[in-house]
Amino acid sequence: MKITLPSANRRNGPGRPSTTDTYMDIRYALIKSSQNLFSNMPYDKVSTRLIAEKAGVSSSLIRYYFGGKEGLFETAVVSLCDSFFIQISKLIESTTCNNFSTFIFDVMQEIKKAPQLPKIMSHTLSLEKDNRYDNVVNIVLNSFNELYDKLVPQLQTRGILDTNMNPELSKVSIINLLLHPFNIPQTLLSAYSLESNGDFYEKVIEKNIELIIYGTSNFTPSLCA
Repeated sequence: MKITLPSANRRNGPGRPSTTDTYMDIRYALIKSSQNLFSNMPYDKVSTRLIAEKAGVSSSLIRYYFGGKEGLFETAVVSLCDSFFIQISKLIESTTCNNFSTFIFDVMQEIKKAPQLPKIMSHTLSLEKDNRYDNVVNIVLNSFNELYDKLVPQLQTRGILDTNMNPELSKVSIINLLLHPFNIPQTLLSAYSLESNGDFYEKVIEKNIELIIYGTSNFTPSLCA
């Protein structure tokens, strides 16, 4: 929805931005603030006051620009996920047997570029069914389903993946293997003297690539090395 900002000679009412603020600056600040908070805290623990405080603007502007917390949440999640799903769609177009492992590795690299992405996706998919945020949950699920439905039939046709695998279970497995490395609790890492740095994620990514490929594949490791 297009927002018309107040003109310079118009007195600002409650909940309106000042004439020195710009539409894009305010939206950007609120979206980035909410992405950070929603990726690190449960939805119900994130207040509009906290989002606005971190963004450095009035909390009334959340309703002005997004219609409320639910609208901002949806915008924050979708804007973060959009570029990821677009890039993955492009990768799918070039997937072959010889570079399937490279494809999975590239997917993980895209996730690494946006460290908030797996956390906010996981938090979104963990929400209890509620019409306040059903729409954004469906957007994330439908995006995963669309990518899966594009990729897997191609790989099954080429004989890369097992045609007898359960599609629903494999969706859950692949999503979990892609998102989980970036959501491992720090307490668990510390218990095994591990650090969540680049080297750790590289090793976990490599292990999960093996699990994804060889756990659903018709090939032995030597054939898809």
